[in-house]
Amino acid sequence: LAGENLRSAAPLEWREACHVLRDVASALGIIHSRKLLHRDVTTRNVCRVADGRAKLIDFGALTPMGRVRDIVGTPPFVPPEALDEQRLDARADLFALGAVAYYVLTGKHAYYAHRFRELIDVWRFPLAPPSSLSSDVPPALDELVLSLLSLSRSARPQNATEVFQRLTAIADLPAVEGPEVAQAYLATPSLIGRDRALGVARRYTERLQRGRGAVLLLEGDSGVGRTRLLGAFTLEAKLRGCATVRIAACDVDIGPFHVVRA
Repeated sequence: LAGENLRSAAPLEWREACHVLRDVASALGIIHSRKLLHRDVTTRNVCRVADGRAKLIDFGALTPMGRVRDIVGTPPFVPPEALDEQRLDARADLFALGAVAYYVLTGKHAYYAHRFRELIDVWRFPLAPPSSLSSDVPPALDELVLSLLSLSRSARPQNATEVFQRLTAIADLPAVEGPEVAQAYLATPSLIGRDRALGVARRYTERLQRGRGAVLLLEGDSGVGRTRLLGAFTLEAKLRGCATVRIAACDVDIGPFHVVRA
């Protein structure tokens, strides 16, 4: 990627920082929707390209959410629960995003440490708000950054979507990304020979968005790709803003109409 990382670019004007941080939150939202963690969200791993947008890079530490035995990452961006070997969820990456935000706004680390073991002592001191180092930072952005950097994960925002929405409101950014923008974050195998079926599903989704419900039944022999096609249907629906619920037959008790009942 042609551009510069956020470590080189910091500090940024607060509105510009919100724009960049929102791009990272959007990328994290896609990663977390797949039940994965980046685990190395740092200023070096966010590249600001020529048009001003930010790209999250370096997925070498990617791991499923849950209990993780190894501690990886850059100390100032690692949350307490990672050192305590607790189960990790999206809020671990959001802590790192808060550390990125603090550096982007102030040019200084919120919790500066060279080694993981030094963090225990660093966390004992109260954290000064970004506005104490950069006076133009508004109170709402101060509040968001400090909540992301909370040592208790229960006090942090619960997901990247919440962070995206709060940054949108604070800096008065365009409210939503279109489906084509969200689609650009995804890398999935192309479906071959399924244009007609996908077209039918799109029409049903459009009807749903106009308030007209319907049922679509997908049938076929085992091994022809029903699950893959169903995944493509639901992914497109999500990108259009629909809520989806998925019930797998293997996850419920066997019996008459067991999937429907679930």
